[in-house]
Amino acid sequence: MIDNKKLVYDFNNHRLYYDSNQFLTEDINKYISLTVSAIELDFDYSTGVLFSVTGFQPLVKSIVDKLEIPNYKDRNFNIPMNEIEYQKGIVYDYFNFFPASKEYFMIDEYNPKLVYDENNKRIQIGTADIDDEYIRINKNTICGLDKKGNLKSILLLIDVIIKAD
Repeated sequence: MIDNKKLVYDFNNHRLYYDSNQFLTEDINKYISLTVSAIELDFDYSTGVLFSVTGFQPLVKSIVDKLEIPNYKDRNFNIPMNEIEYQKGIVYDYFNFFPASKEYFMIDEYNPKLVYDENNKRIQIGTADIDDEYIRINKNTICGLDKKGNLKSILLLIDVIIKAD
């Protein structure tokens, strides 16, 4: 399970990862990655449940601001897998299957909406509003949903930050 792993952000290569990637083979037999920019949302293919967020995310164009943890419920975020054909090792664009979320996450075709809270070790991807519904999928990840259940934001609570050399 990833709740006993540490989420690391490394400024040397802009990588976001868990301190051990063994959980992918230990906990999930089949998983599929959908990308939001260069961030990978890893889903259990059999259930459609989001279980981790990893990838590469340069924070050079992010807004630096304080990020509060919203009130949330602990529950799964799942998506329907009937439109996504599973192929091991293939990464798909999240917005190809869920285009309603794109406006929340992207400034333009190449730049995601990012906020970085250096003091509290938090990264927000997407647009967060006070009246959104928030769910915590694991100890490091809180998802914001709009009124229709579309993914609107991802708040990442980082355990370890590695500063650039």
